[in-house]
Amino acid sequence: MNQFQRWFKQYEETTAHIVRFLRDKDETFYWIAPSPEKWSVMQIVSHVTEAIPFWRQDIESLLIEPTGRWGRNHEHVRRLVAVNKQVVSQKTVEELIFQLHEEVQHIEEMFQKLQPKHLTIQAPSYNANFEGKTIAFIIEHLIVGHIQSHYEQMVRHYEEVKR
Repeated sequence: MNQFQRWFKQYEETTAHIVRFLRDKDETFYWIAPSPEKWSVMQIVSHVTEAIPFWRQDIESLLIEPTGRWGRNHEHVRRLVAVNKQVVSQKTVEELIFQLHEEVQHIEEMFQKLQPKHLTIQAPSYNANFEGKTIAFIIEHLIVGHIQSHYEQMVRHYEEVKR
């Protein structure tokens, strides 16, 4: 199994964990945040369904224009809208599950386009913390690692609210 297949498998498995969680738990608690500074389960999943496509599209753009600028910071407007409580309150669990499944297909297609030589592409970033980072970094930290950490966050927040 090559690195692309390992990354995809990790991504696909984490998505399956999120979907299983959303289907198996008491939905009553999904919109409740454990505290004012923490996100609800639905805010976390909404963030994932916005963030992962954002990073995937950045990678796909870098394949076309390797010197293009990529990234964002925590104040990016689409990121903020995705976790806005009013916006999230209008979403359904099934809608987010559909988006999660759809993104698995897009991620698989992205990996099919990638070649080992692409992993070392470095382009300027809009976020100073990501300056000099490679496509491999975007995959490992902002796609695969990102969805894994948000799954863990989702489980923690659900348990905090349920207590």
